[in-house]
Amino acid sequence: MAESVNADPTTVSPQTKPKKKPHRLLEGITSFLHTTTWILVGLVFLFLAVIFKIKQLIPSAWMPFFNQYIPNLPYFISGFGFLCLGHVRSMVRKQYIKEQQKDVLFSHMWKIPLLRTQVLILYGVGLYAILYGLNFVPAIGMLGLVACVALFFLYLVLYQIEYFKNRLQAGAALRITMMAFVLSGLSFWLWTTFQMIIPSLILAFLGIYSGIYGLSYAGGVAQKGGWLKYILAIGAVAFLAPIAYYALDLRNSQTEALDTVVVAQGLGGEIENLVYSPKGNQIAFNQKINDQWSLRTVGSNILPSLTVKLPEVDDSFHPIFVEGGKSLLIDAPTEGERKLVKVNAATGALSVLVQTGLEPFGAGLPWSEEAQKFLFVTAGGKGYNLNVWTPEKAKPVVLFSSPSKILSPSWLSDAEVVFADGIHSTPYVLNLKTKTAKPVVSEEQVKVAGELIEKDPLVEVLPSPDHFRYLCESRKNSTTTLWTMLLDGTKRVELDKTNDQLSDIAWSTDAQKIVFQKDGVERGFTSDIKGVEVLDANLGTLDHLIPQQISSHSPAVSPDGIKIAFVASDGLWYPSLDSGIWVMVLR
Repeated sequence: MAESVNADPTTVSPQTKPKKKPHRLLEGITSFLHTTTWILVGLVFLFLAVIFKIKQLIPSAWMPFFNQYIPNLPYFISGFGFLCLGHVRSMVRKQYIKEQQKDVLFSHMWKIPLLRTQVLILYGVGLYAILYGLNFVPAIGMLGLVACVALFFLYLVLYQIEYFKNRLQAGAALRITMMAFVLSGLSFWLWTTFQMIIPSLILAFLGIYSGIYGLSYAGGVAQKGGWLKYILAIGAVAFLAPIAYYALDLRNSQTEALDTVVVAQGLGGEIENLVYSPKGNQIAFNQKINDQWSLRTVGSNILPSLTVKLPEVDDSFHPIFVEGGKSLLIDAPTEGERKLVKVNAATGALSVLVQTGLEPFGAGLPWSEEAQKFLFVTAGGKGYNLNVWTPEKAKPVVLFSSPSKILSPSWLSDAEVVFADGIHSTPYVLNLKTKTAKPVVSEEQVKVAGELIEKDPLVEVLPSPDHFRYLCESRKNSTTTLWTMLLDGTKRVELDKTNDQLSDIAWSTDAQKIVFQKDGVERGFTSDIKGVEVLDANLGTLDHLIPQQISSHSPAVSPDGIKIAFVASDGLWYPSLDSGIWVMVLR
């Protein structure tokens, strides 16, 4: 007992031996390897997702399984990549929380709420990508994509603001205002140079938020650079003012639509002159890629797409469906001369009907489906000839000759054709039986000498589908006027007058609307753009088919009148190197 009482006090029982603290360096290396492993795994998943998106690597024998259960495999794979990256940020956040518990003045404490936001974003994106890969949720669409991009940039701005407030306290207000100036400048640059409407507006709103925050922030210490801060704020306002002016036009009247869908994407080069087939199940257009012109059609699965390369063609041309959509006629230009060429819509076989002298097709109605006749104009001799071609006859027949131009000839009936001559301000009606052309004027519009009262020369005339009135396009100097009148020449009504150039003018099927392309639209960009307009034929009110900040052109009205096809950027709301053909379904 005495030995136990007088035992050496330095002797320590093994149970009470203190634990050895882990070495900080080894702990850091272990943590680094742990996070690095997750980062590498996440990046590998994302890399594989990109590879599977670009190239099909799954064996054909396995495709039925993936098509049924994982139809969107690249997104499914990328989802796991985002989950891995989210886990990495969650680990970092937990480490920061531990450090904060040890030291209440931990220098990175302000990052903890932002890290939590990062984790939520990455986990949310990852779960959505996996569910979309399994086809359990729909695609987010363009609106969802815009929202995601806006939230991402908002997070970056909030992170930068917090960084300035906690790391550069005395100059926080100045740097936040400087960030507002940079964001505003980028917004102006994207709008004017690249016509990126949505990204520009997102940066503009972030610039406004940063500017207000920077001007109102006082902080815990005295702020530096007060006068420079206000100069930067004035510069930001100067950048944003023109964007606000043109962005307000987004509120202007637009055509009411049930839906707007893309029917062809990834169309490189120049796309022009859209036209519907008689049944409305095909769209023909011309395309230029690297100085090579082609005639193309897009249609349903029953009517597959067709591409006909035209190596001899060296300029834009107009396709027109004939023979119930079985064939197309084009005014193919070659070395300054145009040829009338017939194209088989199924095989692409070509046959030349007229070798030289063909005048460009106008915006009239040259093809009569009932009579199976096509009107076209040739130049030669002492003037111009109006010709008719029928599928039954090998050679066209001259119907009428005139020393003046014959513009936009259109069928009124089997016995009458209406056209303009580019000189007088009223159209002419040609009687095919008597071979005489008379101006469409009322008695009070004729002078005593029998000459026509002239205003602006008429360059196009289009009879309405209900044969109730004419749509007339007049041009004088740089002014274009659209007006209507009844078939007897009475009740002339001016609908629109503009200094912009108009083209691709067409009636809607119900004869209540007029659709056309307007060139030279100024929307604050470095170069003017094209836009598609819809004009009310009764009220004279003008609507934009789509927001006028988006470049669009080459409208075509479907035979049933409920759809309008047009050419715009591949992504519609943002510029692209490729074009797309879009169809708006009207209400």
